[in-house]
Amino acid sequence: MKKNTLFFAVLFICTAMFGQSKSLSNLYTLDFGVSILKGVESNTLSNGYNFHFAYDYFNANNSLSRGFSIGYMEVVDENAENEIAYTTMPILLQGKYFPTSGRYLYLQGGAGIHFSQAEHIGTNRFIIASGGGVILLAGAGSLFTLDENLLLKVAYSFNWLDGKTYQNGIIHSLNIGLAFH
Repeated sequence: MKKNTLFFAVLFICTAMFGQSKSLSNLYTLDFGVSILKGVESNTLSNGYNFHFAYDYFNANNSLSRGFSIGYMEVVDENAENEIAYTTMPILLQGKYFPTSGRYLYLQGGAGIHFSQAEHIGTNRFIIASGGGVILLAGAGSLFTLDENLLLKVAYSFNWLDGKTYQNGIIHSLNIGLAFH
C-alpha cells in the first residue's frame, strides 16, 4: 500500500512538472497560515497552522494555470476529556482561474492525496492512528505586486479530506505568502 501511494505521489509531481508545453511563465509560492478543523469527536472548531510550497505554470495569454502543491498542516482538537492532534501532509494537483487580465484575483481547485496521523491523548490512554486518503480543495485568493519578480499572496481554501484518520474531515485555511516568477 505504501509503495503504491509513493508511486502515485511521484507520478503526480512528474506529471505536473514535465507534462507541460513550452514554458512562458512559472510561479513559485511559499505560504503559511492558520487552519480551522471541524472536530470529528467534539464537534468544535479547532485551530492550527499550515504551510505550503506550490508551483504554477501558465501561458502569458491564458487565464488558467496548473501546478502542484505540497504542504503540512497541524491542528489540535481539545475537549474536556481528551486531546486529538491531527497532522496532515497533502500533495495536490491544482488549477487556478484568473478572471482578470492582470492575474490579481483567482479561483482555485485541486485534488490529491494526503498522509495523516491522529494522536488521541486522554485520561490513561494514548492512541496513534496513521493513514492516507483523498483531499479535495476549493479556494480563492489574490496576488499583490511587490516587485517585478515578487508577489504577495493572500488566499482562503476549503479542504475536504477522507481516509482512515479523517472521515469526511473539513479544514478551512487562511494563508499569506510570497510568490516568485
